[in-house]
Amino acid sequence: MVIRSDQLYTFIGNQIRDQRKALGLTQGAVAARLELTRTSITNIEAGRQKLPIELLYQICAILDVEVQTLLPPLEYVEFLPEADGDVTGVIDRVPPRTASLVRTLQEQLKEQT
Repeated sequence: MVIRSDQLYTFIGNQIRDQRKALGLTQGAVAARLELTRTSITNIEAGRQKLPIELLYQICAILDVEVQTLLPPLEYVEFLPEADGDVTGVIDRVPPRTASLVRTLQEQLKEQT
């Protein structure tokens, strides 16, 4: 089973932003305490930058919240079937040019086996 990480990190980023704002902290202030750049905090809050679990705990300490406060409930997380070489269903989630390339590569792999 594979988690749609884009949804997961967007949710976590939104929670971090909301908690930070509720405390009246700026991105720069949080970044300084974590010894990161403000841009990193911006990207984390936007869900563009995946954060390691130890950083998640450091953020929770700064925001004075438990980790589960920032994590989505299980029913929110979308699970995808594990990759087994069959991209049916998953390929619909990518841009058309990428889908075409994936199909071509998949055909080439089938020919090699």
